[in-house]
Amino acid sequence: MDRIEKLLADLENTDWHVRDCAIKNLGKIKDQRAVEAIINALKHRDEWTRRSAALRLGEINDSQVAIPLINALKDESVIVRRAVVKALGEIRDPQAVMP
Repeated sequence: MDRIEKLLADLENTDWHVRDCAIKNLGKIKDQRAVEAIINALKHRDEWTRRSAALRLGEINDSQVAIPLINALKDESVIVRRAVVKALGEIRDPQAVMP
């Protein structure tokens, strides 16, 4: 099992702190699988995991994350929406201006 696969498995852990660490570590890896995993975490059942994913995507600063973040503006959780707004501000993608 490579490092990314281990971190992907950690995203399914029942402990929020383990999932949070996995997201942070995935964000440090320059690999498409890692970015996709964080984007998928925006749909996790736990709002704190979704928040963590949004914040990390803002730090990745890649144009491919703009649309998933814009879609996450509709999240039911205010803590997630605030994190998404912060992330969108950090990536400075023109697509994010109107939403």
